[in-house]
Amino acid sequence: MQTAPELYHKMLVVGGVDWVYEIGCQFHNEGIDLTHNVNSTWPMLTHDLMEIMEMISGTVKHITGSYKVTYHPDGPEGQADETDFTPSFQKISMVEELEKALVMELPETNLFETEETHKILDDICAAKADECPPPWSTARLLDKLVGEFLEVTRRQLFDEQPKAKAVAADEAIFTDETSCTALEYRLPPTGGWGTGLDRVAMFLRLQ
Repeated sequence: MQTAPELYHKMLVVGGVDWVYEIGCQFHNEGIDLTHNVNSTWPMLTHDLMEIMEMISGTVKHITGSYKVTYHPDGPEGQADETDFTPSFQKISMVEELEKALVMELPETNLFETEETHKILDDICAAKADECPPPWSTARLLDKLVGEFLEVTRRQLFDEQPKAKAVAADEAIFTDETSCTALEYRLPPTGGWGTGLDRVAMFLRLQ
């Protein structure tokens, strides 16, 4: 029974498939009660990040008449929370966030093609990051630093699982080399959407 189809969705996107979607039963390792079932039916969609964001905001606006949704996570008598889907969603500057993580200033982006910037990034990688495989272009060095300091790399997570398996018997899985290899070819800016149809049905029936 599948538990994480989004990995295969990403592999298809890397392979050039524009829209990836499916509706199927999934297994979620969580407790069973009136609102949780380990087997549930999910539609899942993977597509261009910008279009996914527009789709989600537009859907909320179409259904509720507003980009802001108020709900009561603890029941009708509980405190109200508000989620704001007003476009556009928050975006961060890769260079600014990298400067914060490295605690240093990087050259202006209009100087990124210069030899001076290349040498600075090369020195930073040599001092603070794991070995960067060739070719040592400025873009490759930047990508390496982002992977080291701004992202939790999927390969790191996979590589930790065999160690966890030795401690927790059958609770962990082995490294998915096929998925790691596919993502090493680079995943374009991609968004995903999914929801449990069972819970949507409960929500619509006020259960």
